[in-house]
Amino acid sequence: MTDAWAKKQPYTWLRPWVGCMVYCLWMTGSLPVEAAGVGPLHLSGSIGYSLRDLSTQKGRDTTSNQLRGTLNANTYLWQPWFAVGSLRLTGVRDSSTVEGSQSTQSDLFTGNAVLNGLPQSHTPFHLSYRVSDTRIDRISLQQVPVSFAASSSFNTNRLVLKQSFLTEGGHRFQLRYDDTQWKSFDGGTFDDTALGAEADLRLVKNRIVGRVSNTNTKNSFKDENEDRFVLNVEHDYVPNAEWRVDSLFNILNEDRTSVGSFVRTSSTLDSHQLSSFVFWRPDTQPFTVSGGIRVHGIDTRSGDFSSSQETYSGSLGGFYQYTKNLRFDGNLSASQIDTGTTTINRSQQRIGALYQSDVYFLQAWTYQWYGTGAVSNQTSNREENIAILSASLGHNLNRNWQQTEFSFLRLGLSQLLSGAQDTGNLDNAQLLSHSGSLTWNAVHGGGGNSVAQLSLSDSRDLSATSENQQLFNFQFTRNQPLSRLSGVSGSLTLQHLRQNHAVIPDSTDTSASGRVNYHHQRLLGVDRLQFLSDLYLSKAELSDSFDRFEWENRLTYNVGQTESLASLKWIDSGSLTYYVVYLTITRHF
Repeated sequence: MTDAWAKKQPYTWLRPWVGCMVYCLWMTGSLPVEAAGVGPLHLSGSIGYSLRDLSTQKGRDTTSNQLRGTLNANTYLWQPWFAVGSLRLTGVRDSSTVEGSQSTQSDLFTGNAVLNGLPQSHTPFHLSYRVSDTRIDRISLQQVPVSFAASSSFNTNRLVLKQSFLTEGGHRFQLRYDDTQWKSFDGGTFDDTALGAEADLRLVKNRIVGRVSNTNTKNSFKDENEDRFVLNVEHDYVPNAEWRVDSLFNILNEDRTSVGSFVRTSSTLDSHQLSSFVFWRPDTQPFTVSGGIRVHGIDTRSGDFSSSQETYSGSLGGFYQYTKNLRFDGNLSASQIDTGTTTINRSQQRIGALYQSDVYFLQAWTYQWYGTGAVSNQTSNREENIAILSASLGHNLNRNWQQTEFSFLRLGLSQLLSGAQDTGNLDNAQLLSHSGSLTWNAVHGGGGNSVAQLSLSDSRDLSATSENQQLFNFQFTRNQPLSRLSGVSGSLTLQHLRQNHAVIPDSTDTSASGRVNYHHQRLLGVDRLQFLSDLYLSKAELSDSFDRFEWENRLTYNVGQTESLASLKWIDSGSLTYYVVYLTITRHF
């Protein structure tokens, strides 16, 4: 069999293999278990057909016919504890035609075989092999006689092998081999081969997870070859409920070689990282402390260019719950970046506080206020030192009204004033914001319910820029069963946003969207005949026509192992109108 013959006869070479496979499966299922050494063969699958027709107001129709089939086989060898296998075959043929333009025919075949040896033992083995073959033919319909415009085909093969070792103590070891090959009809190939190992050690108060892999990738399209080595080790140490130490070490090496127009280029990347973080969270103390260190280095080389950088950093922070209302926090951090020619040192210190009052009950109202404050300092040998003082003060007011036994109103109001003083550029930022929301929730007869919410907000910059923003948002949803088998639901959203800027032009955006949905589980009294009608509208500016209009009517009918669906959809995007007819039927076995 030559490649040229295979190109001219797509899938012809697959037919004897598929036929032989199905025949062997049938024969295996008909033989006695003792004679074949194979357990009962369980077959399942489906076959289906779909038709989609898309037309526009400009008269250019697109029609797609799709035939698909799936076959699944499951069995075991000798005994279920010895080996379990499965096979899945899928085939799809799609023929699409654009009126007056082109016709496209696509064929896709995939096969996936899985074998699990000793699945319930301490040495389970896994094998999976996946193959796919695709061919696409495009035919131009704009010329007479009809001529091929393009044709392409490609196939993919992937083999995965995994051998695991499980110990009585809960440790796990695994070896892995993964090979993927992709080949196109014009001879282009892509090969990716990976070897890897993994160890998961679960010791007393310790857990160590190590992973190592080496990957080689060859790309004939770019004439490129890449080798990649990765080592990753994680260590978790938990001596008791209060202490925890998480450490990480990894290495990455990449070596890439490519051949361009008579020029051979190569590049390398070497990276390493070591980090460790400690957490102390005592249950009987009102504070928590955490800190860590990190070392990271990266070296790159491409042609005559090379660079190197080492980064060292550390941090220490904590929280202190002084009372149930008052909490303090603080942190320190420092870093050093060394590029060989330049060294950059940075540090930051911060201390802050949060006070949150109790909830006060003022007749039917609830009230609460809160305040925050923080002082931070940033230093650097390459930049100007900066000190920042920030504070905020806010309060909330809420009330609930129980209108009836099945409905209530909730009102929420809030105000927040925040500011920050930066000594670096002497900039003073102040922001005042107000917000309010009104929510109505009701339960209706027959199991229906409604929810409506109105939200308003206003934010203003009190500094020299005088920027401000106002937002209006209204949402309403309603769900109402009409009978035991039918119901209707709907939603509406309105939003208006106004923004005044100091530099860019002011803007105003208004949008609206709505949806109405009706469903019936037994249309015309026919069991399992379901109907759905869904209408959706959206608009960015209310003064014009709707930007998008969608209306779908769908029928589904399921009998035994047969599923069918018919759908008619109307889509109007403003500039173009689409009509989509979709029919599909699937038979399972």
